[in-house]
Amino acid sequence: SDHSSLAGDAYSIFINPSLTEVLCTTTAEAIAMNKWAIVPSHPSNAFFMQFPNCLSYCNRREFVSILEKARYNDPPPISEELFRLLSWEAATLRCVRAAAVPKRDAARDDRISRTTKEKTSSLKKVYRSISSSSSSSPSEAVASYEGIGLVTP
Repeated sequence: SDHSSLAGDAYSIFINPSLTEVLCTTTAEAIAMNKWAIVPSHPSNAFFMQFPNCLSYCNRREFVSILEKARYNDPPPISEELFRLLSWEAATLRCVRAAAVPKRDAARDDRISRTTKEKTSSLKKVYRSISSSSSSSPSEAVASYEGIGLVTP
């Protein structure tokens, strides 16, 4: 069961003054129950700013002003379109979209991975060549391997 049974209770204002606590679920529930939600103007609350019953403030003076507005006015109704944004389905879709890797980034990561594998493979060949070499010293073995330049002091 959800909190919809609280929609008609005596409280019509939800205040989340925190910048450090993550209370987005309770803020979303208050908005969905068509209560006023009062939150700080902060990037973590940007999603909620599109709802007509969400009020934000930047300082104490603004907080007092919007609290007075909420105390003496009913929250405006939420459109069906906005209400759908509060569903678990919409939240899941936002999460999937946020986690998606653009094709361009995936292709770049693939190129980097292949280049790294090629370099690693090449170094393994050098190591095997050095390990199996009959040269008297490692530097002679490295120098004898095609494609490797050896700088000696």
